[in-house]
Amino acid sequence: MMDMIIQVLSTPAFYFCHTLDMTRNIQNRGNTDTKQSLIQSADFEYVWNRKLLEPFFDRPELHRFCLPIIHGAIFIQRCSVNGKFFRWALISRRSSDRVGTRFFVRGVNHFGKVANFVETEQIVEHDGAISSFVQSRGSIPMFWSQLPTLEYMPKPSIMLGEDHQTGFDVHFGEQINKYGDVVAVNLINTHGYEGKLEKSYRQLCSNSVKAPRISYEGFDFHAEGWSRISKLIDRLSSYQNKFNFFYYDSRQRTPNLVQSGIFRTNCMDCLDRTNVVQSMLAFENLKSVFSRMGISNSGLELNTDFIKVFKNVWADHADVIAVQYAGTRAMKTDFTRTGKRTYAGILDDGYNALSRYVKNNFFDGFRQDSLDIFIGKIGTGLNARSFDSYPIFFHQSEFKAVHIIPLSLLVIIASFFLILLFSSEINSHTFLFLFFLACLIAILLMMLFRFGPQFV
Repeated sequence: MMDMIIQVLSTPAFYFCHTLDMTRNIQNRGNTDTKQSLIQSADFEYVWNRKLLEPFFDRPELHRFCLPIIHGAIFIQRCSVNGKFFRWALISRRSSDRVGTRFFVRGVNHFGKVANFVETEQIVEHDGAISSFVQSRGSIPMFWSQLPTLEYMPKPSIMLGEDHQTGFDVHFGEQINKYGDVVAVNLINTHGYEGKLEKSYRQLCSNSVKAPRISYEGFDFHAEGWSRISKLIDRLSSYQNKFNFFYYDSRQRTPNLVQSGIFRTNCMDCLDRTNVVQSMLAFENLKSVFSRMGISNSGLELNTDFIKVFKNVWADHADVIAVQYAGTRAMKTDFTRTGKRTYAGILDDGYNALSRYVKNNFFDGFRQDSLDIFIGKIGTGLNARSFDSYPIFFHQSEFKAVHIIPLSLLVIIASFFLILLFSSEINSHTFLFLFFLACLIAILLMMLFRFGPQFV
């Protein structure tokens, strides 16, 4: 049990504050009672030690000892543009309502909560004025799964017999109540196995009772290509102008601007493609903020020092969020850092892809259990999951013989290369034996993938 707790706490990064409610963005924080304790004012969607704090809810004399902990990423930089100094911050808060790892937790649950939901807030503070721009990401809000099977990319499956529209409506109803109108930016492919999800998501948006307040913007990231991402940002600019951002000048009694809507971006993992688009939307927001604060009216792209800081922070932010969900650093961060794809970035993506394959197939079962124990989801009410419900335990009593396949495969592969390396000559008998071993390897590999769920 202790190993499981350490596993979760060793994942970057957890934050708390003695004086500030870290669970709420600046605009949302203005709607809370400043006299409340942190535990009273907290948005418990983002509190990761919620289960530990529950015994103290009715003990106000102990509230000063209760600090809500958030999980996500925080970057704060002191920067300058045109000789004007300002504080720029990026804060991401991960939802604790549907925690899980990349392949074990996908889609929505019956409470409208989605996997890998993260609220990201960009803050600028200068000369008594402060701005806040909020975006979100989260798994496609329908019932679907993509359980690990030892394949590099398991095919996603839309669950039959589930009320997808209700799950969708509950999720977006909550988003609209919290943020206002929603632009659903969907970056998955329109063809292949992702295409079925894309079509279903689009139909759910059209058929929703919330449709008047949801705008669907699809963009096949891989088919369109890197050079056309700016076209997507241009398409979204009208929404960005309409939604505005939160802006408050301390010399005024009320906020000058409030944000009235949000961009909810997703790809399959809500990591790599999502990071690229969110960073570009954040950059567009900075142009408006800097103009309003009098920092810079034009030519922000020419300020190379700040642009470098901006791109590196967003890439580092992408890495942290990716480690939390997928277990490795993000991919495609070379584009975020440099504005183009590089050979070094492609090689780095290859390494991360291999690392994800190993971790997602062989280590995430333990990590998933650890997360649910830490959050208190195992054996705690209607939203709990029992150990028997995990894919890692599927049919453990069946096919006992298949458990020897990995070891047999390793032994035969080792024998194949040892014979190949140390045989003095490759005669017909040696060749036939090597051919026999190669056939065995092929058969065992097919069996390994056939019974893949038994080994993850």
